[in-house]
Amino acid sequence: MGKDFEKSNILNQFKKLNIRLNQKSWSSRNTYRKSTQRILKFCYENYNIQKIENVQNKHIRAYVEAQDDKSLSTLKKEIAGFRFYINTLNTLNVSRDRKECKFNLTNKELGIGGKKEFNQRTAPTIEEFNNIIDKIKEVRDENTRDTLLFGTYMGAYLGLRSKEIFSVKKSQLRDCVESMGENKKVYLKLDGEGCKGGRPREIGPLSQKQQQIVLEIYEKACRKKYVDDYVLRERNIPHSLQSRLSLWHNFYSRIGYDVASKERRNRPEYDNHLSAHSLRRFFAVNLYKKLRRDMSHEKAFSKVAENLGHGANCFELAKHYLGEL
Repeated sequence: MGKDFEKSNILNQFKKLNIRLNQKSWSSRNTYRKSTQRILKFCYENYNIQKIENVQNKHIRAYVEAQDDKSLSTLKKEIAGFRFYINTLNTLNVSRDRKECKFNLTNKELGIGGKKEFNQRTAPTIEEFNNIIDKIKEVRDENTRDTLLFGTYMGAYLGLRSKEIFSVKKSQLRDCVESMGENKKVYLKLDGEGCKGGRPREIGPLSQKQQQIVLEIYEKACRKKYVDDYVLRERNIPHSLQSRLSLWHNFYSRIGYDVASKERRNRPEYDNHLSAHSLRRFFAVNLYKKLRRDMSHEKAFSKVAENLGHGANCFELAKHYLGEL
């Protein structure tokens, strides 16, 4: 994916823009350049954005939601850097017939306006989750429908991030299925591909419902796959991860407001819709409620953080998933 971004139109445009910059100190420009490049890479890989001016509010909102391992102050600096480049771009004639970039959300509207913590986003309700499934069932193409359905199951019931969903291999599901048995603790183990920092992690022990989900995906999506094939994309198709992520995030951007409940639509802008990342929040809240039957708040919270891939006892990174509890 890195090589693809290095050759992308959006990065070439960004490099040309940098040549013309002379505002602020070299240190500030360097910090802004690195943070903006990370944002543009996210937009390119997840939404196939080819020009900076095509970045919209929904893309930056999705970027902010996906940064669950960053502090509030770091995110504010990154968005400040992006705004600096957008303001510069909108005053320069960088390309012929160029449109003005329409990104205009404030930090408060992005949910990062507080001084100490993220503004709380609420997890999808069962009704909202069922609305998502209904929207997926309306998709006509069978392959696309199955990809969205199984991907949604992995996010909502296993807490996988978007890249993790499309990096799961048949061998990982097979090992999980083969370990299922009476009174056995079952885990889904990821090898690090698609995970934050490339770090391997495991989800579990899996409940009976989670085991049923894994078994269903394994039986329906892996029939014609080789053991080391990806479950929801093709290994031999160039840029298949980028293609799947674009399909995934564009679908959720399109339905995000339609599937939201009336109560959610009255919430602040950062939480008046659902996104692909909302599935992890759905997973976290439901896992916490289940664990609280037998554990203290602290132990249940720690276990949720660990299953999200944040690490045990990493409360700061997980608290905005469970803030309403």
